[in-house]
Amino acid sequence: MRKDRRNFLSNTTRMAAGVMLLPNSFRVSRKMETRFVPLRAVGTTYYVDTAGSNQNSGTSMSEPWENFKNINAKTFAPGDSILLKRGCVWHEELKINGVGTPEQFITLATYGVGDRPKIQRDGKPSDRCMRLNNSSYIKVSSIEVSNGGAGIVLFYDHSYNNRSVYFDDIVAHDFMGLPHGGQSDRVSWSYGIGVTGVEDTANNQTRVLSNLRITNTEVYNTGAGIALDWGNHFCVDGSLALNNKFGDVYMEHLNLHDNTVDPVSFASLFLTSVTGCTIRNSTIDKGCKYAATGTSALQIMYSKNVTLQKVKIKNTPFNPCPDNSAVDFECRNENIVVDSCSFENNAGPAIEILATPNNADPYTRNFVISNSTFIGNNWARKLGQYQILVPNWQHGNCPTGKISDNRYSNAPNTRFFGGDGNTTQITLSGNKNIGQPESEATATKSWKFGTEGNLEGWRIGKGISKLQVSSGRLEGTIDGVDPSILSPEGLGIPISAKTFVRIVMKNATKGAFGQIYFMTDADLIWNEGKHRDFWLYPEEGGYKTYDLDMSLVAGWTGILEMLRVDPEEGVSKGTFSIERIEILRG
Repeated sequence: MRKDRRNFLSNTTRMAAGVMLLPNSFRVSRKMETRFVPLRAVGTTYYVDTAGSNQNSGTSMSEPWENFKNINAKTFAPGDSILLKRGCVWHEELKINGVGTPEQFITLATYGVGDRPKIQRDGKPSDRCMRLNNSSYIKVSSIEVSNGGAGIVLFYDHSYNNRSVYFDDIVAHDFMGLPHGGQSDRVSWSYGIGVTGVEDTANNQTRVLSNLRITNTEVYNTGAGIALDWGNHFCVDGSLALNNKFGDVYMEHLNLHDNTVDPVSFASLFLTSVTGCTIRNSTIDKGCKYAATGTSALQIMYSKNVTLQKVKIKNTPFNPCPDNSAVDFECRNENIVVDSCSFENNAGPAIEILATPNNADPYTRNFVISNSTFIGNNWARKLGQYQILVPNWQHGNCPTGKISDNRYSNAPNTRFFGGDGNTTQITLSGNKNIGQPESEATATKSWKFGTEGNLEGWRIGKGISKLQVSSGRLEGTIDGVDPSILSPEGLGIPISAKTFVRIVMKNATKGAFGQIYFMTDADLIWNEGKHRDFWLYPEEGGYKTYDLDMSLVAGWTGILEMLRVDPEEGVSKGTFSIERIEILRG
């Protein structure tokens, strides 16, 4: 367990179906003694120790089972407990079948002295550490899982109205290798802990699981951290909201960090189809990395009545995929509350209020963002220049909500709130700038293509068969690989850390990325060390503003002599249209 894990353990004595854990003041990280205290003479306790034998009775510490063979073959009854010996490591999947009752939970816990018992698989994408089948009234505590395609999977097979699954003091790490979709067990990504199951359209309006708790848990080096991931993404509208797939979810003292596995780490916490969810006193640090469709440390979609309170999200890293945001209101959410949270140094927006295309009425409604702190987010200027961003990804995106009594300090060339979506139904009040005053960037050079036929010195590099200025736009046709257009030579523009490039462009190709290269007086050749990728809206019908902070590239210094714009990365054919190209200084 890592040192920062200690701060996420509860400071109170906890009892879980017969397992007494000592208060923190009497505990030593990873080296703990667990005392088993029977609550009632109901149910059977089973012991598992790698030094045991599957021929033993399994019902006493002196006759434990060796591995999970007998456990996997049983269906447990209310009040039963499975205790794994501390210090042991197993390299196989543990399966739990059985349903408890409100009075008698099924318990998976530990006994003995030493490190948490560990389930460590062989690193294959098909490997799972633990699977709980159609579980209700079960408690799992003090287990470490690692090294597979997914860690702990709650799987529901046409099983509805399940209740009360509790996880406490779990460590899950090193799960990777699963691309989205294609798994026979409906595990979409490499979760540390994930809830999923079999879809049944005849029961779209039926709750799958209520009262899920995940506390005092650390997840790192995974593709998806913790995920509530029901496949049909049932919506939140109207009276059916109370029948969303998951409900009454509570998470506290989560430490989700370094979930930065290329190319599968799209989120550290993924919430979909949830009504009623509270996440408190938790941290997400370096919470995602790369996924072709975009990344966010915490993603919320098709959900209602979600509260984030005292959650810290920081250091979401940069890469060329779309957003790199801290929190993504993806689509069709209601009543999301962000209270007393902090967002710091995330490459993309702190909060991104999207509306996913091809969804009916996909907008986020009645959100509240208050009493929170925003420091230096969207320094990579993803999808615009704002810490709280409303992009017009779905045309007409018009979310509703309030942003009040927050504190913020902007990164260079960014602002606190805005976007090219419709922001007229969002009210702002009492927000305080604790950093530098906001100001508009000034243009040191602009190409606005206002004269018919005048290319203003721009010319074809390669891969483009036609380039012209018409109706105030620079228009081109791509028909070859690695297409590019070149600026005039000898620009002679001094570069500072606050110098950036703005391109206002419409992309009518299937390309997902564009690129910009530059030459300086110190290096008058094109090379990969002097370029930046930027995400495109594929086949976009309108014009988008791409603000590119070139100071992220080490060679962006000295005197700028020439620019090269690759309007898409060279995988597609089609047309592009540029309204203007500007070199700006904040």
